[in-house]
Amino acid sequence: MLITGPLYIHDDSRLENWVEMFKKRYPEPSDYELDVRRLDYSQYGLQLDDYEELVVVAPMTIGSYLYYILSETRVELAISSGEPEAAIRDWCHSTLLNVFGDETREVLFEAYITYVTRDRGR
Repeated sequence: MLITGPLYIHDDSRLENWVEMFKKRYPEPSDYELDVRRLDYSQYGLQLDDYEELVVVAPMTIGSYLYYILSETRVELAISSGEPEAAIRDWCHSTLLNVFGDETREVLFEAYITYVTRDRGR
């Protein structure tokens, strides 16, 4: 299963707004987009059997969400471009306080599962 975002909290737009702010501050690499439904599986002797989209709900605190968001490729790119990781962490923490406070929130993630098997016709 792969989590793709966007991330949100039911009946609360603050996390969605924060994610948009985060994306503007830390853009993703221009060549990063990947659509697993369009990969050429056959060159590896595989075939895509199914693709399923779903929503995953995860109870998260500001600490667990911060741990998640700092694993983003966008953050890795910012660090490799010279921005200190501590500065990114501090910005994320201070701006997420408005969303989480000291509560545990149910965060919804858009995700997908791909079912890939060996191509038995080869």
